Amino acid sequence: MRKREKYEDFLSKWDVLKSIDPYEKTKIADCFDALNFVKGDIVLKKGDTTSGVYIVESGHVNAVLNDKVEFSFGEKEYFGEIPILKRTN
Repeated sequence: MRKREKYEDFLSKWDVLKSIDPYEKTKIADCFDALNFVKGDIVLKKGDTTSGVYIVESGHVNAVLNDKVEFSFGEKEYFGEIPILKRTN
């Protein structure tokens, strides 16, 4: 599966984007970049600003605060969207 198709498939299932036409979803999918992480890598720290949405393609990601797992994200789940959606500028 090509990059665009993979991300278009994901975007078609994201409720917040259901009203966006297919052309716009294609343009969003074209902006995605793949990042690879290994066990133990820190993706974000509390207080970090993010400019993107992270999609878990395989494996899982834990959100840890004070050595306690607060959230866990599995395949096809995403995180990091809240700061983007809250932007007002």
